[in-house]
Amino acid sequence: MLNGSTSRSGGTTPAQVPVELRQVFPIARFVGCANIRVTGVTANSRECRPGMLFAAIPGTHVDGHDFAADAVARGATALLVSHALPELTVPQCVVPNPRSAFAYLCAQLWRAPSRDMKTLGITGTNGK
Repeated sequence: MLNGSTSRSGGTTPAQVPVELRQVFPIARFVGCANIRVTGVTANSRECRPGMLFAAIPGTHVDGHDFAADAVARGATALLVSHALPELTVPQCVVPNPRSAFAYLCAQLWRAPSRDMKTLGITGTNGK
């Protein structure tokens, strides 16, 4: 089980709902395991703590996969990746798009808070 989680503001908060990745991503390929149970996740390797899942998100200038080894060294016990990293011996959930998978996973961990949010738009003169 992965413990601890990172909030959007960067602080550590308890996750609301433990999530099994096999249920969340049924088409994912799992390397080194049959399933991964998540209660904490981050996309920043410097924020990894023992027991967390690290989401390796490709960016415009750097690729999160380049930081996976650092995340594991800091305690990450599982990875969310777009391709398997055979040099790392932790369980890996391989998905086509780690960025959208990470967003969806975070919503599942925190009971999809946007469902309870009310949205209101106010415009000024000429739609400004």
